[in-house]
Amino acid sequence: MVERILPQLFSGNNDKWECRGMTTFFLIRHGETIANQLGYIQGTMDNKLSSLTLQSKQQIKDYQRLIRELKISYVFTSPLIRARQTSEIICQKSSLPIVSDDRLKEVSYGEWNGKLLSDLKKNYSSYIDDATNDLKPSANRVNNGEPYNHARKRIISFFKEVARVVPQENVLVVTHGWVIKTFVEACVDSKNTLNFNNPSNLSLTKLTLEQGKSHICFYNRQYDVEVIE
Repeated sequence: MVERILPQLFSGNNDKWECRGMTTFFLIRHGETIANQLGYIQGTMDNKLSSLTLQSKQQIKDYQRLIRELKISYVFTSPLIRARQTSEIICQKSSLPIVSDDRLKEVSYGEWNGKLLSDLKKNYSSYIDDATNDLKPSANRVNNGEPYNHARKRIISFFKEVARVVPQENVLVVTHGWVIKTFVEACVDSKNTLNFNNPSNLSLTKLTLEQGKSHICFYNRQYDVEVIE
């Protein structure tokens, strides 16, 4: 839980969302992994194939200026290796601590974690969306993965809690494509992540939360001068 790591900033009822000001979130999807290159779906897979490629590690070094230019006060990450490596490289020249939170993990695809997407398309095509290459929420019925509603609740709870605990701050969140899509669709009161294209590796999404209201500033942009403005 966030308040255990930042106790000096926590106050109030843990079950109640009481933001004291606008929190700005910059969500970044992890860098490209070996598994991404080879066409595996990862989910909660966390082995050598989920490590970042050498090229991706080099690309992420360009993001080190992000901490200063976006005036980031807090950094949170998924504990999975691909997100953790990304956040560690970004913060290499910063004194900011990196806070790991299990709620930022990618959704688990159960028995399909680490499977080739091409094989799943051949054998389970009805559970895969053609436009996004995402698994449909109904896929957990056959792969014993994490139920969509469970994943959605944990993701939303993270952002609500951070907005309450660190209001009026700029927060960097290093996480996964499905996590980003799920929170964005919650912000627009949708329950279908298939409405959104997958965010690219190392893309940024910016949104704000204030008094229970959300605003999406941009989605799935590459980090450049335009993003900073």
